[in-house]
This record gives sequence, structure tokens and C-alpha cells, in this order.
Amino acid sequence: MGIAIVSSFGAATFDFVLNPWFVYLVSPLLIGGCVATATILGISGIQTLKISEHIKEV
Repeated sequence: MGIAIVSSFGAATFDFVLNPWFVYLVSPLLIGGCVATATILGISGIQTLKISEHIKEV
């Protein structure tokens, strides 16, 4: 069924060419960089947070 739909657009098959440098080096470095940046931005204001002010007794 899926092949018939793709064939109607003029492409019977797809051949994906994988670049090993990108797959095994660049992609992991990009993902790690994004995680590190998000972590640093997420915890950047944690030193100014005073936990004692946010503790409430219910």
C-alpha cells in the first residue's frame, strides 16, 4: 500500500546514503551540545533561589 502511494509521486524506491562521519560524530556532538546548553540555561538561576522561602506548611 505504501509503495503504491510513493510510486504515484514518481519515486518507486528510496536509497538513503548514510554519512558515517555525520552519524557517528556530528549527530552525537550536536545532541550533547543541545543537552548541555539546555541544562546550563535551566539551572543558571538556581544559586539565587532560596529554598526556605518556598517551603510552606499546609
